[in-house]
Order: sequence, then structure tokens, then C-alpha cells
Amino acid sequence: MRCQMARRKFNVGDKVVGNEKKASFRGRKGTIVQYESGSQYWVAFDDGRKECVNSWWLEKEPPDSHS
Repeated sequence: MRCQMARRKFNVGDKVVGNEKKASFRGRKGTIVQYESGSQYWVAFDDGRKECVNSWWLEKEPPDSHS
């Protein structure tokens, strides 16, 4: 029996936005730059900050809303 790798919620390069589950990330837009173990991702936010963020605090950004 083959072990299947867990599917990741995001890929490097995906545009994301913080959701309502964590106030400090709410509405912040950025780009996934690296996967970290434990369902965490490094995000380069549009405000210049780079932070490690839990996947459940992020949503994929609609393609027409990134500016």
C-alpha cells in the first residue's frame, strides 16, 4: 500500500488574503513563498513583511482583486 502525501492548501506563488480567523492577518494580501511543516506557509505580504502563517488563517485571493 502506497502512502499518499497530504495535499497542501496553497502552492508557492499563490496570491492569498488573511481571513477573519486571526485579527492581525484579516484583509492582508500577500504571496505564498514557501511551505513550512505543520500546515504553515511563509507569506510575503504586500506591506513588505514576511511571516509564517497557519493555513487556516488564509484564503486564496480572487484573481481580479490583487493590485
